[in-house]
Amino acid sequence: MTDDPIRPGHSGGSGAGRPAGDSYDAVPYQSHAISDTDPDALATMGVLFGMRPAAVETCRVLELGCAGAGNLVAMALPLPRARFFGVDASPQQIEAGRALARRVGVENVALTAEDLQDLPPEFSEFDYIVCHGVYSWVEPAVQEKILEIFGRHLAPQGIGYLSYNAYPGSHLRAMAREMMRFHVRNIADPIESTAQARALLEFLKRFTQGRPGPYEKVLEYLSEHLVQEPDWYVFHEYLEEHNLPVYFSDMVARAEGHGLQYLAPARFIAWEHNLPPEIQQAFGQFSNRVVREQYLDFLCNRMFRRTLFCRGGLAIADRPRPEAVAGLQAVARARAVAPNPDVRSDREEEFRSPAQEGFATSRPLVKAALMVLAQQAPRAIPMAALWPMVAAKLEGAPDAAAGPEELGRALLDPHLSNAVALRTWSPPLVLSPGGRPAASPLARLQASREEPIVNLRHETVELSDLDEVVLPLLDGTRDRAGLREAVVAAVAAGKLGIEDKAGARLEDPEKIREVIASALEESLARLAAACLLTA
Repeated sequence: MTDDPIRPGHSGGSGAGRPAGDSYDAVPYQSHAISDTDPDALATMGVLFGMRPAAVETCRVLELGCAGAGNLVAMALPLPRARFFGVDASPQQIEAGRALARRVGVENVALTAEDLQDLPPEFSEFDYIVCHGVYSWVEPAVQEKILEIFGRHLAPQGIGYLSYNAYPGSHLRAMAREMMRFHVRNIADPIESTAQARALLEFLKRFTQGRPGPYEKVLEYLSEHLVQEPDWYVFHEYLEEHNLPVYFSDMVARAEGHGLQYLAPARFIAWEHNLPPEIQQAFGQFSNRVVREQYLDFLCNRMFRRTLFCRGGLAIADRPRPEAVAGLQAVARARAVAPNPDVRSDREEEFRSPAQEGFATSRPLVKAALMVLAQQAPRAIPMAALWPMVAAKLEGAPDAAAGPEELGRALLDPHLSNAVALRTWSPPLVLSPGGRPAASPLARLQASREEPIVNLRHETVELSDLDEVVLPLLDGTRDRAGLREAVVAAVAAGKLGIEDKAGARLEDPEKIREVIASALEESLARLAAACLLTA
C-alpha cells in the first residue's frame, strides 16, 4: 500500500512567520494552484459532513503564506464576485502576485506583505482560510499563531484547510534531512547547498547498494523521490531550519485548543474506502474517527496530510451523509473500461479514471449514472437534472423508479472512490469553440511561460505539444485562418514538430498546413474539454 497518492508539496507558502528578505526571497517557491484548496472543494466537504458553508460565488477567502499568489489568482479568476486575500512575509513574492493579478485582469485579490505574528485581532471573518505548505516549516510560536487565526477569523460556518508533514512517514525523511543539513552546514549559498545535499544522498545510496536491509531501501526511495523534485522544493523541504512534522491525532488536539474541531480530509482517497475485508473488520472497532484516521496513517506510512477544520461548536457528521448528495452537482472522473457496458443488468462493470483509479459496480443505477456523466463531461450536472437522463437509460431495469434522492445516495460511493466529483458550483464553461476562440488568460500566460496549466475548475491539466502551442494564441482575436498561420509560424520557428503517419518529420510547408488544418479543430475540442475556454 502506498502513501497518499498526491505528493507532498507547497503552493508557495513562503515562511509566513519569518522576516522578509530571508531564504524564501533567495529561493522562491513555485506558486501554483492546489486543487484541494479551491472554495468549491471545501464547500462540498462541508455539505457532505452536515455544514452550511458560504456560497462559493460570493465567499471570502484568506490564504496564509500565499507566496506569488498563483493559488489565489487561479481561484479568483472564475469567481469575480468573491473576494480573496493573501498574506505573506515576502515583499518580493507579494509584488510578484500583484503583477500576476494585473497581468490576467483579476481585480478581486488583495495581497499584503506581513508577518503572521503581526496580523491585528480585528482582522475580518472569512468563509474559507487556507494555509498550505507553511505549518511544518515555521517555528512553534508561528504554528500556534496559524491555529489562532483559524480559531479567531473563521466565520461561524467557515472551513479551514491546513497541510503539514505527518508522522509516521516523516520519520524516514527526517533521517535524510538531518544528514543533508549536517553535510551543508558551512555552505551559505542556497544553490550550492542544494546541489551538495543531492550529491550526499546519491553517494549514500551508491554505497548501500548491494547491502540489503532497510537502510538501503529507505535511501533508494528518498533518492528516487528527490530526482523528480525541483531545487526549490529540496531546499525548503530538507535544508530549512524548521521542519516539524506532527501525528494527525496531535494536530487535532492542537486545533481543539483554539476552539476548532476536525471536519474531514481535504479529499477522499480511494484506497481508504476500499480496504480489504480483514482490515475493515479490524478498523470496525474504532468508534472515534480521529483514532481511525490515525491508524490509516500508520497503515500507509503517511508523510503529508491535508486536513479541514471548522468551529468546535458545530454539529457535524462522523461520515459523509448520503442524503446530502441530492443537493449537489456531479461531474465524471471515470469512464467505462468496456466499450459497451451493460447498464440494465446486475453484471459488474469497471470504470477507470485518467489517474488509473478503478471503480467497479454491478448496480444498474450507478452504471447508468456514470455512463451519462461521462457523455456529458466536462459538464457538472445537478442531481435533479441528472435523474431524467439516467432514467432514460434504465427503462425496464430494477432501478428505473429510483428518483433523484436515491440517485444522489448511490453516487456517494463513486465519489469516495474518485470515479465522480461532487460539487456545489460549476464555473461557466465554453464547450464549443466559437469563430474566435478565447481561453483563460491565466492558462494562456502559464502556457507561454511553460508553467503548470490550471483550468477554470482549479485543476492542473496535461496538454499535448500542439495544445500547448495553440493555447497562448486563444486571446479571442484570431479566427481559424489566423490560428492556422500562427501555428505554422510556430513550426517554422522550431517550437513544434509535425510528423506524418509513419513518424517522419514533415518539412514541406503545404503538407504542414494540411496537417495543422485537420488537427486544429481536435486541439480546440480538447482545450474545451479541459475547461480552458471562456466566453
